[in-house]
Amino acid sequence: MSANQIRNLLIVLALIAVVAVGVVAWLAKNGHEDVVAPPPVVTEPIQQPEPVAAPEPEVVPEPEPEVIVEPEPEQVPEPEPEPEPIPKLFDFPLPPLDDSDATLLQQLQQKIVSKSIALLVDEGLIEQFVVSVDALSRGQVTYNQLPLERPVGRYKVIEADGKLYGSTANIARYQPYLDLMAGMPREHWVALYQHLYPLLQEAYERLGYPDQQFHSTLLEAIQRVLASPKPGSSVELVQPHVMYEYANEQVQELDAVDKLMIRLGPNLNNKLRLLLTGLQQPLEQWQPE
Repeated sequence: MSANQIRNLLIVLALIAVVAVGVVAWLAKNGHEDVVAPPPVVTEPIQQPEPVAAPEPEVVPEPEPEVIVEPEPEQVPEPEPEPEPIPKLFDFPLPPLDDSDATLLQQLQQKIVSKSIALLVDEGLIEQFVVSVDALSRGQVTYNQLPLERPVGRYKVIEADGKLYGSTANIARYQPYLDLMAGMPREHWVALYQHLYPLLQEAYERLGYPDQQFHSTLLEAIQRVLASPKPGSSVELVQPHVMYEYANEQVQELDAVDKLMIRLGPNLNNKLRLLLTGLQQPLEQWQPE
């Protein structure tokens, strides 16, 4: 470094020192002056509002737990056992109409205990039954085409005061026919009729009724017999020729079925009516398919 540079540096340092001393002196002088504090500010105490009591919290009851009622399981009733089918009273295979006599007689002989079974004819039994029913429905009696044998013996009469009357001994002639009907329960007769109906209908169509039901004719025949007059205790007879006739012309003019019911007498007449009435109701409730 040259002498001039050293000299200039010293001058600068001297100036810095002078300035620093002046600043320190000024600060010392001004730092001891009294500082006047501002008068105190008097403030009135602020009235604090009285604390308001906080409302007691509303006690909200806890909700009761919802009770869920579980529905009881539906009880499904146990299915009732199927009733056992009632065995049919008659369930034999139906033979052809023309060959039905032997089968039908065999079935009847197994069911009817009365000796009156011998009254049944052994040929054309179904056909002659159908012919007889058709005639009865019109008030007639086909004596030459009955499914039953004719009564044994002659019709007996008694004489009283010069007049003829039917004898009570004739009951013995007609009683076997009622015994035949009573020899099998009503339910059996109805069941047999229902089982045989296809053959009965076939025989009825052969008779000349292709568009009619035999069942309707049977019901008409029963009703026709039940509508016949009831006989009194005694009915006067006359014998103009071989056969006896009724002395009362009005009675003599009646249909054959009416005169037959009178000839039975009061006792057998009532018995036959009871048997037919017992058959009438179940037959009216049944209809052929």
